Amino acid sequence: MEKITSNEEPSLNSVVRLLSEYFWLLNQQPLDAGETWEDRQISAGHFYKDNIADANIPHDVLAKAFYLVSPEE
Repeated sequence: MEKITSNEEPSLNSVVRLLSEYFWLLNQQPLDAGETWEDRQISAGHFYKDNIADANIPHDVLAKAFYLVSPEE
């Protein structure tokens, strides 16, 4: 997965790809041998911080991407 750099304006498609990867990391089933739900959350959280939170994505783009890829409850 390519990272969004701070000197480029992220497209909605690139943010959707990153969020899709984040949700896949968070919700992939089943847990690996010896992996806890907390481990999974921490791993996905690191991905989110490194690739999404620190990318200075405009709030409107991030909100649209979340709307498109958030798992249904």
